[in-house]
Amino acid sequence: MKSIIVLTILALMPATAVQAQPLPASGKGKQLTVFLEPPVDSSLLRPHLAVLRNRPGTTEAAQAQFEIAQIHYRGRVYSSAVTEFQKVLAAPASSSLTQSALLSLARSLAQLHRDEEVLSTLETLQKQFPQTSLQGEPAFLRSQSSFRLLRFTTAAGEAENALAGSLSREDRLEALIVAGRSYKALGKSDKALQAFERLAVEAPTSELTAEAELEAGLIHRQRRRWSEGEKAFRRALERFTHTERKEEVRYELGMLFFEKGTFVRASWQFDSLLTLSPNSRFAAHALFYLGRCYIYHKKYDKAVSEFVAHQSRFPDYPRGDLLLFYLAEAYRLQGNAALARASLQQLLSRYPKSSLKPAAEKLLRG
Repeated sequence: MKSIIVLTILALMPATAVQAQPLPASGKGKQLTVFLEPPVDSSLLRPHLAVLRNRPGTTEAAQAQFEIAQIHYRGRVYSSAVTEFQKVLAAPASSSLTQSALLSLARSLAQLHRDEEVLSTLETLQKQFPQTSLQGEPAFLRSQSSFRLLRFTTAAGEAENALAGSLSREDRLEALIVAGRSYKALGKSDKALQAFERLAVEAPTSELTAEAELEAGLIHRQRRRWSEGEKAFRRALERFTHTERKEEVRYELGMLFFEKGTFVRASWQFDSLLTLSPNSRFAAHALFYLGRCYIYHKKYDKAVSEFVAHQSRFPDYPRGDLLLFYLAEAYRLQGNAALARASLQQLLSRYPKSSLKPAAEKLLRG
């Protein structure tokens, strides 16, 4: 009877009970972003500063102020660029210079993720210059900021507007990523996949294509299209150059095999991740699922070993109650009833509000 209870509980538990934290690019949640800015080469500023001193209030001075702002922007000193573009807008300037300054200000604010200000600046641009295209770069900036503000419907629409206009190659690829991720967040998986596939066709060797393949793999996995998901993850693994991104792909590929029920292949992926990157941010989850894999292919001693190692390495694991529950099950299947009971009692004492409390109590009574 006890075995039936445990197996029923395990069957009802989703395979994805514990997942890694989403990437910043997922657009979920607010994060504190700190920008470290390099110094500007003062020799580039001197001639323009001289114009400001000698010709104040003139069109030449306005143009010099704009050039100063551009130097800061090209030097990636975006906070200073914002200040300098605002000075252009505060002084008398030609319509064309004002228009350029507003768009450049929006660009600078976007680099700092000051997204509400980006949107308000673009709104000002549209009001003052109604002839400004609703496509191309203004739409691209709106799509990025809307995505970061979790306004996915607007982000998707603006990304499509941007793609219909004139964009640099880099911005076009970014717009496709924003479109795909926005559609994914809205549950429009087919449209998301179309955007990711377009990106892969346009830039097969780009790092952004690796991002698109990872996103496509997640969609296929959610839809239980195991073969398509595996192929997408493997393409992402080949294309990513950064170690941390490769770690994420290995983890997600392991989860695909786990959810598919191919636990040996899942264990290979998790073990590979832990061997290659023992300090990965995915290590805690990978070790947890590795232990679960060993339970499912009946290597109970290994499962116990991994769960015990997990407790030592990750004492603050967010689902420690789930870890203890599976440790108890591994002990029980190993034939160690006393340690199984001790693990369940530990679960109840440490996590009195756990959703697993009724199941643990039932097993202890049995």
